[in-house]
Amino acid sequence: MTINGVGMIRYMEGAPSAARNPPPVRPKLRRRPPPARAQPGGPPVLDTVITPPQLQLVCPQIIDIVTGYPKEDPNCFLPQVVLAQGAAAEQMRNEYGMASGDIVNVTMDVSANGSFALTGLMTLVRGSQKGCKCIYSGKPVDDRAVLYLLDFSSCPGSGMAAPAALTPEVAGRLLTPDGTSAPGSSFEAYQLICSYEKRLFNPDNVAVVGPVPVPCTGALTHPRPRPDLVGLSRAAADALRMNSTHSGWWDLSHSCSPADMNAIERAAEAFAQQLVA
Repeated sequence: MTINGVGMIRYMEGAPSAARNPPPVRPKLRRRPPPARAQPGGPPVLDTVITPPQLQLVCPQIIDIVTGYPKEDPNCFLPQVVLAQGAAAEQMRNEYGMASGDIVNVTMDVSANGSFALTGLMTLVRGSQKGCKCIYSGKPVDDRAVLYLLDFSSCPGSGMAAPAALTPEVAGRLLTPDGTSAPGSSFEAYQLICSYEKRLFNPDNVAVVGPVPVPCTGALTHPRPRPDLVGLSRAAADALRMNSTHSGWWDLSHSCSPADMNAIERAAEAFAQQLVA
């Protein structure tokens, strides 16, 4: 099966992250054992996981004419998948000269076993390179940021993090200093020092939102059924996260695919939009 359409490139930098280990499963005993002395140490609660760089294909963003907020283009018919990761992602990005936000025309062949091959890729619009403020022009750049505190308690028993223990007030003090912050302990100070005072982090341009409840599982429906996907094998549907009626289904307890990331992004943006409605 061949799928063709217009999508958007998203490049995710690789970074170390913490994964919470589920509690150990203890075997059931037929009789009560004698009291045992507590052993020091034990298995670590968190493991450090290195997430490799990923070059992802996602749907382009458009501005909703009713709300004025960005949203995924409902006329996007492409699956949201990882095109390459690790060294292959960096090589592919350099080969095609792509960056996050670029709009591309993509053609891919999908096999019944769920594997797919990219057979065509052409950049239409270099979206991320418009109005770039990464070059110093003699005037400090005033950055803007929104920090979302996410609540994954809808995934109980899967090793996901408990509701965010960090409150918006404490997170705000970590980003920008107040009267109780130690000198140089905020992200604002880090940004100012490391950029040699070329990038500013004004508290008026920083917002902390949350905790944001994120649904553990879910699925989106196509605006209209996809006759071209009728008969898609189960393996192919699972790999693409779409079939003739649904697209972008997610399960945060088992994976972190582009479809899962987009579910988190939608939940966070919807929560923030309700606050300012």
